[in-house]
Amino acid sequence: MLGFVGDLGNGLLFFLSRIFGLGADQVQVTPPTTAPSSSSSPACSTSSPPWTRIICAPEEVRVTNLSHFTAVLLFALFASTVFGITQRENPRRMFRYGLYCFSLFVASAIVISWLMF
Repeated sequence: MLGFVGDLGNGLLFFLSRIFGLGADQVQVTPPTTAPSSSSSPACSTSSPPWTRIICAPEEVRVTNLSHFTAVLLFALFASTVFGITQRENPRRMFRYGLYCFSLFVASAIVISWLMF
């Protein structure tokens, strides 16, 4: 019951922030446009210790775009792992029940997406 009340409160805060325009609309990650020059800072010189030169290296940004189906598969994997561990006592039965839950999650996602198509 307490979790349900917490979910309602969280949802209410979300909708209030959307109504009043609080928070960011979307988060966009972009790679840096230029790498820092080695002459701009004395810490970036080649005579400085190696642990200080690490901060001068250009930063690499990786963006992973998951499809909806991949997100469903990840959710099914994590949820079925938790269900298998918490609902059975024997490790063999845990694995079988987790596999059963995973197959039900994936099958229901495919069937529901086919019906919505």
